[in-house]
Amino acid sequence: MSDRWTLQILQLLLSKRCDANAHHTVWGSMNINDRGECLLQRFQEDQGTGH
Repeated sequence: MSDRWTLQILQLLLSKRCDANAHHTVWGSMNINDRGECLLQRFQEDQGTGH
């Protein structure tokens, strides 16, 4: 995953004032939880890279 993509995810997290309990290794968490999966999927859909 590129640094630019990771930065975009972090910007989304901050701009949406999202739940800080969304964990995913993509943005540096040590684990992945359901909230993190959901947030990553939402970001991918917004970027047109979702399934």
